[in-house]
Amino acid sequence: SSTNANPLSLTMDKARSISAAFVTNTPALVISSSHGLASPAPGTNSGFYGRTVDCTISGSPEVSGPTQYVYSGWTGTGSTPASGAGTNVSVIVATNSTLTWNWVTYYQLQASAGTNGAVSLTNGWFAANSNVTVNAIPDTGFRFDQWTGDIPSAISSNAQVALAMTQARTLVASFSSNRVTVTPAITPVDSSRGTISPSTPQQLLPGS
Repeated sequence: SSTNANPLSLTMDKARSISAAFVTNTPALVISSSHGLASPAPGTNSGFYGRTVDCTISGSPEVSGPTQYVYSGWTGTGSTPASGAGTNVSVIVATNSTLTWNWVTYYQLQASAGTNGAVSLTNGWFAANSNVTVNAIPDTGFRFDQWTGDIPSAISSNAQVALAMTQARTLVASFSSNRVTVTPAITPVDSSRGTISPSTPQQLLPGS
């Protein structure tokens, strides 16, 4: 018979002959990283029992068009410390262990204004699922019309919009004249009662 009990207790009720068998201790160090350049490479790494493995990550931020990935620290199990913020960690491999390099996704927001106005925020990177507020600011004598671009239609007519950064977004604010046309007239028409100056239609600001 055989057993993997250690230590082994025997009752010496008869003569016994036993032998011990040993196998190589080969705990695995599993590296995970969705971005950047990890060393050792992501995957299952073995043959490190009892050795100190210097683990590193580089390549942050990683930019892909209007999306970027920013390194945000590591987590570990087994022989790896539980967590850390640096780009390197040393692991003395004594048991099956994992090391995960963590990344945060950011999306780019690009906002611009058409003629006769401005926007409060023009360009920036924001963490995925965060909320960003942008204001459209008309010049004097003009009013905000609408936003166009990557914006829900339900809020496109709001001068101030709160956007959930679930994707990269490009916005353009448009503006139009706030002046109204005033046409002078005498009613009923009777030139003998006088004249009006100016007599042509005028573009005026409300309240002027």
